Amino acid sequence: MASSAPGSERLILPVPRLSEAGSLVMSEMSPSRQRPCVLIDAFKADRISRADLPELVHFAWTYDDSPTSDVGEPAWMDLFEHVGFFTHPPVQISRPRSPITLYRGTTADRLMRMSWA
Repeated sequence: MASSAPGSERLILPVPRLSEAGSLVMSEMSPSRQRPCVLIDAFKADRISRADLPELVHFAWTYDDSPTSDVGEPAWMDLFEHVGFFTHPPVQISRPRSPITLYRGTTADRLMRMSWA
């Protein structure tokens, strides 16, 4: 699909469809002001397939200003370890083979908090 700038194109990547169970959890998360809590509760109750987790984690983490406020870091770490490496949107990229340095901007009060990158 061409954009308005001459010679530039936008790449549109498909996002896999959620299963029926994943769609149900997404519908519970959407109106909630505590998306991370809804996600972690559904994960702990084994209501989410592994294939649905990347989309749901993305939604809960990126649409919440402070996703670790109501859900502690240990719960997020359990979830991230279960999900494993993924990209959003899904692209064909392999997991880094060695540690890489990432930089992020933050405020002083969030300096020691988690960052998902």
